[in-house]
Amino acid sequence: MRFPYLKDDQMSAEQLALAQRYRASWRAKLPGLTGALGGPLDAMIRAPELASRISHLSDYFRSCGTLSSRQVEFIVLLSSRAYSCDYEWSAHRPFAEAAGVPPAVADAIANRRKPDGLAADEQAIYDLVTALLETASVPDGIFEHAIATLGERQVAEIAALCGFYSMIAMILAVADVGAPEGGETLPLCAQA
Repeated sequence: MRFPYLKDDQMSAEQLALAQRYRASWRAKLPGLTGALGGPLDAMIRAPELASRISHLSDYFRSCGTLSSRQVEFIVLLSSRAYSCDYEWSAHRPFAEAAGVPPAVADAIANRRKPDGLAADEQAIYDLVTALLETASVPDGIFEHAIATLGERQVAEIAALCGFYSMIAMILAVADVGAPEGGETLPLCAQA
């Protein structure tokens, strides 16, 4: 492991307080949180002030934003697929399905296919996020359709959420964190 997990007695007071906050939050459901913090958290705790600020942004998307849990997890699946991020995919696919993303939609995303039968909001999100992740730009028609379907605040939150999970995928890549033991990995034949 590039960032081996720190035991509580190896952490600074600031790191320990952050670890305790992680363990008491929704993050406790992340794979690998028995002992190690898991996922990107073992790397991020090396910079506790930054990690704290990142966790506040993550909490915003989970409890203060206007996107539903289904929309959030749909975007996370699209972002994790774009980066071929096995940990992010494995950790969030169960959250996505619990939030209402059908398994067939997740399977299509995993295989880099456009899912069939998307709801109007999902179609607008899919087009916006896919354009953003594939080209680092959004054509006017896709933007205008997203605004008409979702509204300005949601489009702004979608862009930020997409960037947030892109950042998390990069942290996981630097830390060389793959899917947790027994976790789902993305199809090798479909990875970029």
